[in-house]
Amino acid sequence: MKAIRYLTIEDFSIIIEEYRHHFKRFDDPLPDLALCNKEKLESIIAIPQKTFNQHDLYPSLFEKASCYFYFINKFHPFYNGNKRMSVFVTNIFLMMNNFELTYSDEDMYKLATTITLSGHDQTKKMKSLSHDLRKHVRRISDPWANIRNSWYFVVNFFQRKKMNGESENEPSSSGLTRGPKS
Repeated sequence: MKAIRYLTIEDFSIIIEEYRHHFKRFDDPLPDLALCNKEKLESIIAIPQKTFNQHDLYPSLFEKASCYFYFINKFHPFYNGNKRMSVFVTNIFLMMNNFELTYSDEDMYKLATTITLSGHDQTKKMKSLSHDLRKHVRRISDPWANIRNSWYFVVNFFQRKKMNGESENEPSSSGLTRGPKS
């Protein structure tokens, strides 16, 4: 079995820099690594790798992806853009591991909102989220080529949301590299 590639704080730095570049034309404040709650972010980064008694607490790739999605939405490490970041980060993590999300824009937004507004039954929500993610991915052969396209997925997703008048205001070991600015 191929080793799972995890995100690091350095990866988040690159992701946030690219994210800010692509969303700078919007009026919403954008996530900033310097202004985020670093303890929460470091916790989120560590959660998918947690073990107990030498057993993974989140053994499958989709349970690990669920951790990024769920905990970014629930812990809110950024002052704004947590739903957007959860979508993008989860997709990047999956792409680093040869999968990508196949949700429609509308379904992805509904899922992020549902998790954000969900109660405190973490175990049930995580299990449901993991199952749902597993149903909405496809295997990819060249994740690094697809990561470039992921920006379009996220930008299109939230451009459509903005066009519908919805607000986003909210209650490297991986090998990622910064792409050229357009």
